[in-house]
Amino acid sequence: MDSVRGQLLVAGPALLDSNFWRTVVLVIEHNEEGALGLVLNRPSESSVGDAVPELGTLVNPGEQLYIGGPVQPSAVIVLGDFEDPGDARGLWSEVLTRKGGSYALVARMPADPSLN
Repeated sequence: MDSVRGQLLVAGPALLDSNFWRTVVLVIEHNEEGALGLVLNRPSESSVGDAVPELGTLVNPGEQLYIGGPVQPSAVIVLGDFEDPGDARGLWSEVLTRKGGSYALVARMPADPSLN
């Protein structure tokens, strides 16, 4: 089995599942037992201090919390700092644009193509 640990999974535009629509997932573990990934571009409306005050010694309590997936909504995984967390919302488009070719075209596709 070839592991995809450490790689990014970019949701295709046809994936309409609300849990993974236009997500960028960092695979942090992938082996024979399964896989674990973190959604990098789904910020929540909560701060770390509001949701997990116990992390106050590791993370600034005012930092925004990101929603990482539907499997274990009560679990928390801490991932290192972003240089600019404001780039998270545009990450899906940025990753596809860097990939180039037809992927760059998909990156500019509107959320609702019928409005194009």
